[in-house]
Amino acid sequence: MRRTKNSLKPRASLKRPLSQLAVILKGQNNTDLPREYWERGCLFKNFANLEWRRLTGIFPATMIGKTHPLYVIEASALHEVVCPCSSKNFYGKGTEYIPRGSVLEYTGVVMDKNSFVLRNFACPLAPEERFEASPHFLGSFPPEKLEHAK
Repeated sequence: MRRTKNSLKPRASLKRPLSQLAVILKGQNNTDLPREYWERGCLFKNFANLEWRRLTGIFPATMIGKTHPLYVIEASALHEVVCPCSSKNFYGKGTEYIPRGSVLEYTGVVMDKNSFVLRNFACPLAPEERFEASPHFLGSFPPEKLEHAK
């Protein structure tokens, strides 16, 4: 297949604003959200540690059946950049996190604990990337609102 300037365009036309689903999502979590709606700041749960290991090649948690949340750092028509989150701050001062008690946009879910963004495990996801199990959408927390550990 010959790659042309327009060969990357189909995904761009598929990207949709998450705000289109705001009314449907209100008060819901555990939602399978199609990737064309993924935006910066989306937070998902139930992303398997083995998937994190496969994607990053270095993620240390490998126990079967265990999961870490997925946070979308960047989203474009061509790919997303995602990273895991943890309730433990492994990296000390300056680590970004979603504070306990924060209300996530679109769903109204209240965070029951701090969720530290593990950017050192960030990895890009190509549009064709598939997962063994779909992560469940919890809501959105804008990156500019992340707090920094003291």
